[in-house]
Amino acid sequence: MVRGERPLYQHQPSFKLRLQANEGAASAVVSFCTLEWPEITRNRVEQTLHSKEQVLFRGYPTHRRKLSFLRGRYAAKQALIHYQSTNLHQICIEQGAFQHPIVTEQASLSAQVSITHTDGMAAAVAFPAAQPMGIDIQDLNPDHLSLIEGESTKVEIDRLRTLPFSYSVALTLLWTAKEALSKVLRTGLTLPLTLYEVKDMTTHGKGILSTYTRFSQYQTFSFIYQNHACSICYPKLTQINWLCLELSEMLKEGNSYS
Repeated sequence: MVRGERPLYQHQPSFKLRLQANEGAASAVVSFCTLEWPEITRNRVEQTLHSKEQVLFRGYPTHRRKLSFLRGRYAAKQALIHYQSTNLHQICIEQGAFQHPIVTEQASLSAQVSITHTDGMAAAVAFPAAQPMGIDIQDLNPDHLSLIEGESTKVEIDRLRTLPFSYSVALTLLWTAKEALSKVLRTGLTLPLTLYEVKDMTTHGKGILSTYTRFSQYQTFSFIYQNHACSICYPKLTQINWLCLELSEMLKEGNSYS
């Protein structure tokens, strides 16, 4: 960047995870983005979005939906850039049949992304296609707790009460663990939520490691970052170094047990 030039827009730091599986060593990158409507200019849209994505962007009827889309694409492209160096607008992320993101142009075909949005923030994970991953974030909003609790099983509620988090925080983390799994499966929450039941939840460093009753081939790491619950789902046989420097510092600053 040229000295004195403003960044495209402010975004949260990205961090790289080291993966180890039967296929050998690999990496994944997680990125967060915060962006407000006054920061959006035509120049920034054109620098961020591929021409195909700009068509989608212009088609959204509200500022809120446009903003959410741009946050998500920027987070995803930051992750892909750290995964494999390239330019923002040269990457095209299209939508699949279930509205899931698919990297289609100017990036390694071995790299894919998962994207998630909530009010004020978007997050994405770039990962090797051979090791599918999903990410979800949610606001820690007490107004949503009754709905989440109503969709949780007795097994899950009993597990939550054993964790060193407040009940409301643990409940939101549980919800993101289900959403992250649904993104790996590319179903979204279109199936009965009992199918995504979390079997076990144990503390793991500053977060929670979860496994599933029916999808035992996956597990999820959940944590708190800047008043958001976040979960990353990945194959259970994949070993991830969650204690990399960037993540350790991020959790130290953003995690809360209250």
